[in-house]
Amino acid sequence: MIGTGAVTIRSGVSKLLFWMGPALILVGVVMGIGGVVAAVLTGDTSLVGMLILTAVGGVAGGLMHAAGRRARVEVSALDVRWFPVIGAPTNVAWEAVQQVEVPVDPSNGRAVRLLLRDGRRLEISALSMSTGDGGAWADSGYLNAGQQLVEAHQGWLQAHLR
Repeated sequence: MIGTGAVTIRSGVSKLLFWMGPALILVGVVMGIGGVVAAVLTGDTSLVGMLILTAVGGVAGGLMHAAGRRARVEVSALDVRWFPVIGAPTNVAWEAVQQVEVPVDPSNGRAVRLLLRDGRRLEISALSMSTGDGGAWADSGYLNAGQQLVEAHQGWLQAHLR
């Protein structure tokens, strides 16, 4: 899986935001155009107010896309680096990682964690469970992303601890 370049891993939530942002922008643009066309056809200039939806859709969609684009994990042959939605990225060399933990029960944590050889646990907030009214759950996007990270770590172990 890991060659010379970095592989990008995103959880289900990040992928959702990544694609929903442009969709929301498109909906806002369509609503704005619809308002202008309706205003021209009916002569009711108050319908131009629907252009506000274009601005709202553009800003909200842009923020959603930016959040989905930023929240990711980059895995290379030497290290793992993750980018939270807000804050500085974190980089950890594979040689410092003892194990990758992927909790499936939210009471055990809601994000993939790295158990380091020095005993510390680092939570990878970019790979977290989905949340909603019913709480958090381990959705397939989260589980697949966690499995990719486990496999990357196992690949590093096989290559370096022979």
